Amino acid sequence: MIIGVPKEVKDHEARVGIVPSGVKALVEAGHRVLVETKAGELSSMPDRDYKQAGAEIAGSAAEVWNRAEMVVRFYHRIERPGADDLVRLRAQRHREDPGEQLRLGQPAAHDLRRH
Repeated sequence: MIIGVPKEVKDHEARVGIVPSGVKALVEAGHRVLVETKAGELSSMPDRDYKQAGAEIAGSAAEVWNRAEMVVRFYHRIERPGADDLVRLRAQRHREDPGEQLRLGQPAAHDLRRH
C-alpha cells in the first residue's frame, strides 16, 4: 500500500502524521510511504530523516494526495477532516473506479466524517 503524509496546513502546526521511525516500521512491513517535502521540518525532522527511514519525498501535497492509497494527517481532537480533504479522497477514488458515483453531501460507507 502507498501511504501518503502531506505537510500539515494549519498555521504554525509542527506535528506530522508519521515520524521517521513510523515510516521505517511501515516500510519494513512492505508498504511504500510518500512524504511531502518539508512535512517534518518544523518538528526538526528533515526530509533526509524520512529518506533514511525509507520514505519517498514528494514535491507537493498534490503529488501525495494523487499517489497515496491512504493518507495520514494530524487532526485536532475537535476537528474533522476538512471538505477539501474529502474532495481529494473522493476524486482519487473516482479516478480508480470511474463507475462509482461519489458526490459531496452524499456520504459513502467509508466516509471519514463518521470517525
